[in-house]
Parts: sequence; C-alpha cells; structure tokens
Amino acid sequence: MNKARFVPLLTDAPLSFLAMLVISGMALSLNFANPVFAQDEQGSAPAPIPTVTVCPDGGYENLCTIAQMEKAISLTPNSMLLLSKQCLYQTEARCWVNASGTISSMERGGPVIWQHMLLAPNDGPATEMVVLAELDGKPVPMLVAAAQTEGWFLAPDIAANSDSGVLIHLPGRTGGNGAGNADILVRRTKAGWSHIDLTTWFDEINAMLPLGFELQSGINFNFREMHASSPVWRAADGHCCPTGGTVQIDFTIDTTDQLIVTGLAFDETKPVGSTIYLPEKQQNSEQSAPNPK
Repeated sequence: MNKARFVPLLTDAPLSFLAMLVISGMALSLNFANPVFAQDEQGSAPAPIPTVTVCPDGGYENLCTIAQMEKAISLTPNSMLLLSKQCLYQTEARCWVNASGTISSMERGGPVIWQHMLLAPNDGPATEMVVLAELDGKPVPMLVAAAQTEGWFLAPDIAANSDSGVLIHLPGRTGGNGAGNADILVRRTKAGWSHIDLTTWFDEINAMLPLGFELQSGINFNFREMHASSPVWRAADGHCCPTGGTVQIDFTIDTTDQLIVTGLAFDETKPVGSTIYLPEKQQNSEQSAPNPK
C-alpha cells in the first residue's frame, strides 16, 4: 500500500523558472577544479572541493592537487584540432577519448568544447573524466571545469539557452553500490560562470520528510522542468536498497546559486513482508553438480 504525503512550504518560491533564466549562465563539468568557482569578493558560496582520482603521473589517488591536474590539461590550438582523438589530460595513465563535441549555438558567451575521457591508472580502477573550456576568442581557450569520477558521466544537456543566460546539466553518478550523484549544473550570465550547489539541499529535504525517512543519493534531476525525484530510505535500509518509497520535488534556483525546494510530495511504500537477500552463489562443485539418477 502506498500513501502520498504532501509537505506544504511556509515560504513563497524565491524565483520562478523564468526569473532564474534572467540570472542564469553556462558551464559544464564534473567536480569543479577551476578557480573561477572559488569564493568571490561578494562572498558567494564556494564550489565543492573536487576529487582527483587519477594523477598526471598515472597513479591512483596519489594525493595530487587540483592545480596539478589543471596544469596537465592541454588547451593548445593543436589539441583543439585533435579533440576527438587525443586526450586533453596529459597523464601517464592510459587514456581514451570516449566522446567530444562543441556547443556552438550559445546565446551567452563563446562556443564551448567538451571532452569525455576514460582513464586507466597504473594501480587502480578505471575512471571517467570530463574537461570543459570556452572558446572566448583568445589564443588559448579558458578552462571552465575538469573533474573525474569512478562512476559515469553522460553528455551535457542544455537545459536553458537565452540571451539572459545559459544553463547546462551534466548527469553523472559516483562509483559503488549507492550510485551517488556526480551531477554538475552550471550557468553563464553577463557576469560570467557560476556553479549551482546540488549538495546542501539534502538537509533541507530530509527535514521535510517524516521521522525515520531520508534521501541518501541517486536523485534524478530534470532541470528543464525544475523537478527531481528520488527513492527514499528507511533508517534500517542498506545503502543499496531503499524501501521507503519515492519523493517528488519541485525547486527553483536562487541568486546565490542554491537549489530551493518549492514543493514536495512523499509517496511512502508500505512493505508487506521482510526483505529477503539471496545467498551467494554456491562455489562447491558437489553442490552445483546435478543429482545422479
């Protein structure tokens, strides 16, 4: 039996989607590495600290810095010509270009190039990486963002594109059984690039859910409609297996680059029995062999 719970909000939505576009802009990446997204003089929120999994020396989690990773990204004219064939990230790890492209019809800012790579470090698991740079008319493109994940990334989706601003979403997931979010949402306005915070609103949503229920990861975003959905975990659930139901979330983006919840509907799932976990496959050949006639 399922029961939908609608959670009223006490405050009005701070911005409509159209109002958000007036202040929106563009960019795309995974974990942010570019100083463009550091805290500015006006005190805007800093970007999340990115994770460098595969270092320029080819090692896995060798404690290299973001600056070292960025320095190893080649944005020369020759690299632009070989965008579909040659990795922009100069690393001793093996590297293949999975996909690349140019976002040329931008209403705000110059064309943007992106490259999606697969890295194979010397001593660790395969890792995906994305680089995004703007062709702003200078001899060397401006690095907008670069990041890595042991999960996966999809190609960029242009959620909004107008003279008032461009909004780009890069869907992604982290590695592991929890399939955590590695999504990136960025926008470009006349003022430049900004990164939308997709992490701090978890606390806001969990505070709205009934006691004993929470979000952990795996939110599915639709930034064209300003809507998201997610499974809901009970307190006793394993990270792999939520049993609490689903939640539907409406939101907007405020002027501080934060997601603000404007509506929430929780559809609780009532278990009809206990969760049964299948045993591991028997490795004993005698147990797996057919019975004699």
